[in-house]
Amino acid sequence: RRIYLGHLHDIISTTWNQGYLSPWRSHFNSLDPAGYWNSTLSYMNSRAGNVLSQINSSLPPITFSITTSNPLTINGSAATISGNGWVDVRSIRLAGSSTPLAVNWTDENSWQLTIPTQPGQNAISLQAVDFSGQILTTDSIVVNNTSTIEPAGPANLAVTELMYNASDPTPAEVAAGFLEESVFEYIEVTNIGDSSIDLTGVHFVEGITFAFPSMTLAPLERTVIPRNRDAFLARYPQSAASLVAGEYGIGEGNRLSDSGEEILLTGAGGQEIRRFTYLDEFPWPASPDGLGPSLVLIAPRSNPDHAVALNWRPGTSVGGTPGGSDTVDFVGDPDADPDGNGLGALLEHALGSSLPPMVMQVDPATGTATMSFTRNLSADNIAFRIEVSTDLLVWNPGGAERLSSSDNGDGTATESWIIPDIQFGAGQAWFMRLRLDQRVP
Repeated sequence: RRIYLGHLHDIISTTWNQGYLSPWRSHFNSLDPAGYWNSTLSYMNSRAGNVLSQINSSLPPITFSITTSNPLTINGSAATISGNGWVDVRSIRLAGSSTPLAVNWTDENSWQLTIPTQPGQNAISLQAVDFSGQILTTDSIVVNNTSTIEPAGPANLAVTELMYNASDPTPAEVAAGFLEESVFEYIEVTNIGDSSIDLTGVHFVEGITFAFPSMTLAPLERTVIPRNRDAFLARYPQSAASLVAGEYGIGEGNRLSDSGEEILLTGAGGQEIRRFTYLDEFPWPASPDGLGPSLVLIAPRSNPDHAVALNWRPGTSVGGTPGGSDTVDFVGDPDADPDGNGLGALLEHALGSSLPPMVMQVDPATGTATMSFTRNLSADNIAFRIEVSTDLLVWNPGGAERLSSSDNGDGTATESWIIPDIQFGAGQAWFMRLRLDQRVP
């Protein structure tokens, strides 16, 4: 009812009024000398006044305001804030944000919402937005959070593993009643921050629908959301401790698409934490599409852009590593050569071989060059770059683009890269190299 009256108020305020309709009356009167539109506008004004009178008597106008005591002291990562607002308020959002907050209207003029807060003092400004998307007014409150737990957000929560197209059930799993591969799906999230985080109010709203229970994650801790809890425990009994309470398999359509789809993860205040679309074909890894591996985020602690295909790889284990990691960090002297083959230890770690198959080719027809090499999929602490030079002194990226990536099924992938913007012609010397940099995995 409040929203219905708000729509009526919006119609009257924006179009059903003398200021907006007078130019139309003049225009139509010029086409109709009888002056019919004079009386029509008078009738419209009369009806608008009558409706406004009914709205005002039914719900007396009230100024948008926060009624919660200010400052507010809490011991948790989310603050519940209450206030007043009239029918002209369509949504409430944080100042500077375009995303409406999840608001509970406790009666026609009273609202309540939950805001994630950082440890310490939080200055929160709320904007009341009308039905036309215009800001009506702003009110503010200071929230003192005495806890050390942070709310989950884009700086500390990552989607780190997707098993979107699991391998077929084994005969033993079929005998146990798990007849479809989709029941073995799962999604893993990880706290990539340095403090414990609160997942209360965090939701998957696209791809799958799932609301996290009231829970916290310690730094670098992972938790797994299964589609079917019983099926997951049958296949991954060793990962039981990492399971979240519940499952997302309620409803036939609540599953991950085998061909890829958009994933949207939102926070307690409705803010966007992660939005990305995974696919099952290049430039995305193809082997997670039913061949056994999961889709794994590379170097999650670096907080990579989830929407970039280069930031994902196939897992190295059949079935994935829910609640764990298949990353192998490099330890030791990067220039050490214990096997005496002339290749540094870091290079062998990155390429997964003591005899790295690196090949450079020049296409005579186009003059462009490609480089192919094998990389160690579990070497998440290694960043790969292709660089070019004309004098072996100054090196630059050269606009390298990945042409292909093929999972070899042994923990490595063979990749081909091209330098499309440089022409390798006669009389011009060009050099091409693969550069490796260590990073936080």
